[in-house]
Amino acid sequence: MKRQTNKATMDALLKMRQNLKVQVGWFENSKYSNGQSIGGIAAVQNYGATISHPGGTPYFINEDGQAQFVSLQNSKAGQLPKTKPHTIVIPPTHFMEKTIEAHKEDWKETVKDGFAMMFSGKESEENVMRKLGMMVEGDIAKVITEVNDPLKPSTIRQKRRRYKDTKTTGNLTKRLVASGLMLDSLSHKIEKI
Repeated sequence: MKRQTNKATMDALLKMRQNLKVQVGWFENSKYSNGQSIGGIAAVQNYGATISHPGGTPYFINEDGQAQFVSLQNSKAGQLPKTKPHTIVIPPTHFMEKTIEAHKEDWKETVKDGFAMMFSGKESEENVMRKLGMMVEGDIAKVITEVNDPLKPSTIRQKRRRYKDTKTTGNLTKRLVASGLMLDSLSHKIEKI
């Protein structure tokens, strides 16, 4: 038996739609305590970056034989040697692309099922989009936690200095996980098109 769709019914159902879209990621109000945009840092981690550092950062060699950088506001900064200009390379992780590739078919099914529920009157478009947003958030977060690209020793040392307890190892060797704020601030919003 072939299913026939009444055009007038379909048009009426489509008019019920509010034409909403869901966005998932890090938004304007998501900032680190130093004011840096979490979305900006997430983009650098996703796509990678090459930074030309002008040098001039004061440092000393600690008891482990490692360079330890000092704030320019430190009273001893003027007496310490300074770094020379250098390039910092942050390799890409492509966590967004990996998420899309792994889950796009699941997302299509969720939308298809959700819209079927909406057109049958069992679900609102806003709830369909909210469920999709939460699903995509969870998928991105899962892929981020699965990134296992190795960190450079200098990055591990930098992360270690953030902890008072120098024996802490936790997330020191894990990429994309330091304070947990990037994962915690991942969110979604629904807007009218």
